[in-house]
Amino acid sequence: MLNGSTLILYEASRYRCTGSTNPIQYRTRDDGSALSTSLRYNSRLRTAPHAVSNALLTSKQAAKAAMAGTCAHVEFLRAQPWWALALAAVGLLVAARAALRLALWLYAAFLRPGKPLRRRYGPWAVVTGATDGIGRAIAFRLAASGLSLVLVGRNPDKLAAVSEEIRAKHTRAEVRTFVLDFAGEGLAAGVDALRESIRGLDVGVLVNNAGVSYPYARYFHEVDEDLMRSLIRVNVEGVTRVTHAVLPGMVERKRGAIVNIGSGAASVVPSDPLYSVYAATKVR
Repeated sequence: MLNGSTLILYEASRYRCTGSTNPIQYRTRDDGSALSTSLRYNSRLRTAPHAVSNALLTSKQAAKAAMAGTCAHVEFLRAQPWWALALAAVGLLVAARAALRLALWLYAAFLRPGKPLRRRYGPWAVVTGATDGIGRAIAFRLAASGLSLVLVGRNPDKLAAVSEEIRAKHTRAEVRTFVLDFAGEGLAAGVDALRESIRGLDVGVLVNNAGVSYPYARYFHEVDEDLMRSLIRVNVEGVTRVTHAVLPGMVERKRGAIVNIGSGAASVVPSDPLYSVYAATKVR
């Protein structure tokens, strides 16, 4: 039976690189039996003789072009010094590593299926800074996953509003609120009260989202004492104290997950010059 792949494979086998110093040189061999088999007339296809000749000519040209390109690349590599090939190999490995990391990130960000949070970690989640932005969105997503919530924030009215919205949308989720001002002077006492309020709850997920930034961009020498103290207290001390309050229960139950929300100012733009203190407190 005559087909395009038979002709191309046959023609590709007729030509090979000789390995000589001549960049492109060919040897030919004749295999009458193979050729006659390939050109056998097929009555079902009703292939005309001139069509067979044209197909053979086309396949011969394609084989010559393919082998010419292959041999040219082989001879080019042979002509390079060893150190150039070594550098090329290192570059290839670096590029392959970067491509692998990108593929893994794309899989984790867009393709990997979600985890059964309630079964894997526990039925309760604590979310700080849950009244606006990222914290609010995370609270809704955790409720959709079947978790009950302890929402922590400084504004009781906003906490009440968000909790009511979550209960209305996810009727099976239990929602509790706790008022805590991370920038206030009584942070230690407030976190101790939070520890007591969650005692007895199987908290499996903690999301440290509460944070504060500059009111506007400033150089480091323009940052005043109050702003600097607020940044460190909320973004560093608050995260540390809340984690210290919740973690012992996770260790005791031997399961749990802690998510600390960072910032692109600390990773995408290292040492952001106009938000230097904020970037330093958001390294995760």
